[in-house]
Amino acid sequence: MTTSYQEIRCQLTTELEEYGGDIDTKELIKRMGNPAEIAEEFNENFSEDEKKKYRREKFLKIIAWVAVVLVALILLAYWALPKQTALENSKIFREDKVVEQAEYVIDLLDEENYDKLTEISDPVLKDYIQEEYLETVKEEVFDDWGKQVSIGKTYTAEITQMGKKSAVIEVHVEYENTTVIYTLSFNDDMMLQGLFMK
Repeated sequence: MTTSYQEIRCQLTTELEEYGGDIDTKELIKRMGNPAEIAEEFNENFSEDEKKKYRREKFLKIIAWVAVVLVALILLAYWALPKQTALENSKIFREDKVVEQAEYVIDLLDEENYDKLTEISDPVLKDYIQEEYLETVKEEVFDDWGKQVSIGKTYTAEITQMGKKSAVIEVHVEYENTTVIYTLSFNDDMMLQGLFMK
């Protein structure tokens, strides 16, 4: 490879020197010949060892770039995937405050106080805090819930996703006619950012 590279460079340098710095590209191409033919001629002059070395170097470069891209994708996927830790170990959230805020949200839903619920919701969720939408969701869970009887088990966690932390709580609530499981999430300002019922 090196020999052929040096030969090409030498030929180009010789041709350019003949023009004394005053280069007409079209004339130079005409004198040297068709670029495709020149390339083919030089490729024929490579020894088998040079060709193998070139292919090996090219293959190793491709493998290196593929490895770099794969590592970057793995790191990006790790960063993007949610990671769960115990809420009690959180430096941002207090478990008792999360439970208290979740119970408050559930009470607002039971009272159908959607205006107040909107006030404590993250802007992204506000479009979904509408009476028609929430009533439809409630009916899909069960036709007639009845009055709230008790709040049962709660499960909490801190979720970290793409550098942002949120508190997630699952609350089991018993009503006169059914049991509903709420999954709520709050941002670090304790604004409601996720609401799911089943």
